Amino acid sequence: VQLGRRPEEPAVAGLEGFYRTLLAELRPPVYHDGQWRLLEARIKAGAPELHHGLSAHQWSLGNEFRVVVSNMTGQRGRGRVMVQLPLAGANWQLTEVFSGDMYDRDGDEMIDRGLYVDLPPYGYQIFSFWKQ
Repeated sequence: VQLGRRPEEPAVAGLEGFYRTLLAELRPPVYHDGQWRLLEARIKAGAPELHHGLSAHQWSLGNEFRVVVSNMTGQRGRGRVMVQLPLAGANWQLTEVFSGDMYDRDGDEMIDRGLYVDLPPYGYQIFSFWKQ
């Protein structure tokens, strides 16, 4: 019996960086002590139909918020995530964790119409929220 023998596996470019970023993101207390909630993703603002390819959830702890969105299909996923956070009456800067891209968003619009997302096949995003 030969234990531990297996074929060589090629390294996947970018995988180590992905996990470094993910593990660093999971350190804050919002993920450990915060409140988790499953969110609805709609096809478009005001539409009664759910987007069956997008999966979204949020964490909140005090004034710290995160929203995670995943496209579970092999097709581009566009839709509106109906966040359940106290965002009204303020402008917010959203930072996407993996890319570092920043977006300025109106809290009232995110509450009323949802957070617009546009993800590639099997794509994902984690947003942190900072009140401006």
